[in-house]
Amino acid sequence: MKRVLSVFLIVALYISMLAGCTDNTGVDPADGTPELPSTPVPTIEPAPVTAKTDLIGFVVKDETTYATCTMMYGFLQTAAELGNPSMLLKYDDKNTTSMQAVQQGIDAGCKGIIILNPSGANDNTISFAKSNGLFVISAVDKDESEADVNVYVDSENHQFEMCNAALDRMTERSISKKGGRILIYGYDPTPLYEKCLETVKEFYPQYGVLSFRRTTTSREDAIIELAEYLLTHRGICSLVAIGEADAAVARDAREKIRKQVENKNIPEEASAIEGVPNENGYTLPEISTALYETPEITIFGNGFTDENIKLIEKNAIRGASIIPYYDIAVNCVMLMDRLLKGETLPSYAKVNRPIVRQDTLEKYMTVYGEVKELFNIDKAE
Repeated sequence: MKRVLSVFLIVALYISMLAGCTDNTGVDPADGTPELPSTPVPTIEPAPVTAKTDLIGFVVKDETTYATCTMMYGFLQTAAELGNPSMLLKYDDKNTTSMQAVQQGIDAGCKGIIILNPSGANDNTISFAKSNGLFVISAVDKDESEADVNVYVDSENHQFEMCNAALDRMTERSISKKGGRILIYGYDPTPLYEKCLETVKEFYPQYGVLSFRRTTTSREDAIIELAEYLLTHRGICSLVAIGEADAAVARDAREKIRKQVENKNIPEEASAIEGVPNENGYTLPEISTALYETPEITIFGNGFTDENIKLIEKNAIRGASIIPYYDIAVNCVMLMDRLLKGETLPSYAKVNRPIVRQDTLEKYMTVYGEVKELFNIDKAE
């Protein structure tokens, strides 16, 4: 089955190059988060690229990052499944521009084009495509471009959802009557800390919320400083790591202090229940002495990286919030298909970031494995 899928994508890539595209690729987001198929297999053969009115193009930067290749994969596959001829329109910002890529699509007869528009960088390109009568979908960041539909990834609430997941996990562990703490950790924990604190005050007053700012880029130094914080701020039961590399630091810090506690090798001040300070005038609830024993800290991470994947597989972290690149591309193509059929769609479509856990990891790894094999990518980034 992998061989069939590989042949399909290789043929699609070859057709795109014959249509005037350059080499590798990348793509964009969409509306809602559908379930990924457990084994993504195209149900129809790729249609030939001709100047039909339903030809769609994807304007992508010529690069081979995991994100770019995964979105390209989802674009080509979904277009084929829906019967839409498709082509990749690539640019490198050196010899070619995104506007030239759109012109290439116009010359080939594209009816609709999906354009990656990070931070509004391709607003002018979108205007150019619209002025030439194309349906346009812009993707990833929320923008105010002229696109028919702007598909954007939720960049504000996903970490807050991790906080909710951490609080739910604390409830599952019956910590509700023990005054357990949730720690927000990363280079800039304040915004998320403030949001989480509001929720805790209103819905989980039995818990406490703390934040700790990472001050060093050195992994070893970060482990040491976080371990010291965890030792002097006992009772932390859940930790939300903001940066992609922060979950691994938190896991190592947790193991470091676990060994110290087990060996009774802890500073004397770490034993004091009253050692937990108030923050910003917020009075932390009383904590049970039971939470002062061996630290059992549930960690939630951020980002679909090789390191986080391994941590989830080993159940070393509970889960990680990810950008669903495959879902993004799938939804973009589905929305474009609806535009081509004459439907009127809302101007904005939001893609939610899922939290990948051990029991849902496999379906994301299926796509990840295919992308790595097809595009010879060493790791997720």
